[in-house]
Amino acid sequence: MSLGEKIKACRQNAGMSQEKVAELVGVSRQAVTKWEANQSAPNTENLFKLAEIFGTTVDLLLASQETGTSPAEQIYHLYKMDKRKKAENRRTRLKSNLLLTLAVIGGYIVIYLAGRIFGTDESQMSVTEWLFGNAPQQLRYLYGWLLHQHIFWVAMAISAIPALFGKKYFSFTTLFGFAIALLIFFSSINVNMNMVTLIIAHVTFSMPFVVITVRARLAGFDKSIEEAARDLGANEFRTFFRVTLPMISPGVISGGMLALTMSLDDVVVSFFTAGPESQTLPLKILGMVRKGVSPDVNALSTLMILGTIVILLTATLIQGKLEKKM
Repeated sequence: MSLGEKIKACRQNAGMSQEKVAELVGVSRQAVTKWEANQSAPNTENLFKLAEIFGTTVDLLLASQETGTSPAEQIYHLYKMDKRKKAENRRTRLKSNLLLTLAVIGGYIVIYLAGRIFGTDESQMSVTEWLFGNAPQQLRYLYGWLLHQHIFWVAMAISAIPALFGKKYFSFTTLFGFAIALLIFFSSINVNMNMVTLIIAHVTFSMPFVVITVRARLAGFDKSIEEAARDLGANEFRTFFRVTLPMISPGVISGGMLALTMSLDDVVVSFFTAGPESQTLPLKILGMVRKGVSPDVNALSTLMILGTIVILLTATLIQGKLEKKM
């Protein structure tokens, strides 16, 4: 009897389902299925967990009539296989992180060269000055300020260093969320600032807040629920909208509210990307305050505070009702 057959027999004798065993061991149901079908073998840690769950010993699980090796030799073999697999996974992860880092650096290089191409007059300087010169008078105002103050390279380091540790979401959101790059892009190709550029800028700098909030919700997400839905016949589209999205909806709603708050409170990015005919509420208030605090500003501030209080009270009441139902 093979190891997979013994795991299956012990599971059936204990009256457990594959889902229950997977939950107790801390793996997916597909992993248990592969163990029982001899498509893969549990590592030494999971092997001891299985023996504890089934109320048996590792020696009895590994005792086999098909092989002439002892249980100790089989445990050592599984240990070596697990060690080789972990080393291979480390190498694969390191290679992936290096490629991710190069991709992030490549993105910043593209932004750098775009600023050089559209933000400098190469006819009045040498190739070396065009590539590496950072004198503010030779470059467009904002682009020259970024390079002269080394802010551009600091931003690239903030994105590239986490990429070495596999933080791809953080790296790419900081890369694409480099709000000043939007200004370089818009001003370089002489795009008129309007509502479109304002929306793109707000979506870009709000993305990191939404990604971090939703990712925190996904960290505790049980993927076996998705697998169960797929086993019951649901396709990927139906599984996402009927299973995944309702479970991560608190994170999505929280991220949306946080993005709304940040967008409503923003002045700097809006100031640089809004056109004369497209103004946000903070820019309107800023323009009104410059002429002196008028009753309109006081009334608007009062309405915003009252609106915030109403939203908080409504959310508290809804949460209390939901807790009572549970």
